[in-house]
Amino acid sequence: MISYKLAKQLKEAGFPQPKDGELVNGIPWEEEDSYVPILEELIEWCGSEFDLLLSIGDSWIAHGGQDFKVLGKTPKEVVAKLGLKLHKK
Repeated sequence: MISYKLAKQLKEAGFPQPKDGELVNGIPWEEEDSYVPILEELIEWCGSEFDLLLSIGDSWIAHGGQDFKVLGKTPKEVVAKLGLKLHKK
């Protein structure tokens, strides 16, 4: 799971969002919502610069791009944060 704040940051960084009125999990999407993507969507968004997702004890690390490394509590969190770094450059 990722936080609402992180989902909002993804939206602001240009992560693809459902279209207004499109069904997401059987519920009509509203444009002001922030989409919480699945892990595969986040990895795809990182593109070819995504290198590694690794579990280290209770933490996760994602690596990609120009030696970008992100540490966090869940796979989705670290890949989302890595994607934000990769899309800032």
